[in-house]
Amino acid sequence: MPDQINQGDPRREGAPLDISAEITEALASEDSYGAKREIMRSDRVRNAPSLTITLDYTTLADARWVKAFLQQGRGQDRKAWIRATEAQHAEAANEFGSGIEWIKVEE
Repeated sequence: MPDQINQGDPRREGAPLDISAEITEALASEDSYGAKREIMRSDRVRNAPSLTITLDYTTLADARWVKAFLQQGRGQDRKAWIRATEAQHAEAANEFGSGIEWIKVEE
């Protein structure tokens, strides 16, 4: 589960690199696309053997970005969780069906 994820500590060899905080900040920025691209192109992220993200559901477009994040791993093990209500889960059913794990939250 996401609570057992490496927060970038190099001493935890083999543990996934959690980029949740950076992506959450990028999604809230004015240039969300550029901010996400910069994070994903960083050596720290590109060279990690595995990545994880856990986010709150914000928009369908952001859920689609998470779906693309999972699909564009190029040999990297990637996992993603989104905290969402039942209504949000239904809105993004295709995205959740593509491998995004759902953390159900109450409305």
